[in-house]
Amino acid sequence: MKTARDFMVTKLVTLDPEAPALHSVHKLIHVNVKGAPVVGPDRSYLGIFTERCCLSVLSSLSDRLRSNDLGGRRLSSGELMTEQLWMLQPEMDAFDAVNFLLSHRISGAPVVDGQGRFLGVFSESHSMRVLIDAIYDNLPGAQIRRYMTQDSGLVIGEDLDFLEVVEMFLQTAYRRLVVVRDGRVVGQISRHNVLVASHALVRSLNKRKEASGPEWTVSAFMDSEARTIDESINMFSVAAIFRESTQRRLPVLRDGRLVGQVTRKNLLNAANEVLNRPAAKTARPLYLPSVPDANPPGM
Repeated sequence: MKTARDFMVTKLVTLDPEAPALHSVHKLIHVNVKGAPVVGPDRSYLGIFTERCCLSVLSSLSDRLRSNDLGGRRLSSGELMTEQLWMLQPEMDAFDAVNFLLSHRISGAPVVDGQGRFLGVFSESHSMRVLIDAIYDNLPGAQIRRYMTQDSGLVIGEDLDFLEVVEMFLQTAYRRLVVVRDGRVVGQISRHNVLVASHALVRSLNKRKEASGPEWTVSAFMDSEARTIDESINMFSVAAIFRESTQRRLPVLRDGRLVGQVTRKNLLNAANEVLNRPAAKTARPLYLPSVPDANPPGM
């Protein structure tokens, strides 16, 4: 049976606990990393700095982000959203949906009916349930309607303010919000979309050193309570942890020191190998482009 040692990633971006929080937000956006472990001397593990932590930094700087000298007009949810996205249909086979997310390197997608009306969301967290049912409970595949989230709290309009979107992400465990117009999906906003949109503001504030001092370091915002694992834990146990938590990544420790990290995607790829179901681009969900003849995204 595979253990975390077999599929963990060992080359990681890490952060210093005393680094300025704004500088670290800028760094994660710049290198396109959605979270980084925080380490001390000899790679001693201290916590993790995630997208949610980055959003907490933005929320704490709300007055500065509203100031007129940093960009003027505020962005709305309609301007923040991604319009080029894949959408799944409820009768799609759950295994095909898992493979589709993996092969297209996306963490989730809206589920819609034939008219594009919102029904739910299928994501990496639901993929955990699919794999546990298949491997641990020995259950056959099913349609994704069995696994998708149908919470209406995921749905927003196009007129929310930038900081209202930030607060919605902080108040919920959702990583994406689906933008709907007249009942039909017209776009999607992820935490990453929000951070990318704020990049210029973050860079400007960072250069002006407006958020300095011990209360503005990585250690003040990092998640020091995040679950960690050791490298001998088996893949079933890793799947169960991901299924029961909102974490997307698990730092792997050896004697208190960071040796690697396992993400949901790492686990899903490893499980596909066990199930002998390689991630292939065979599924044919709907694609919603913002312009005619647009190429599908790798969100």
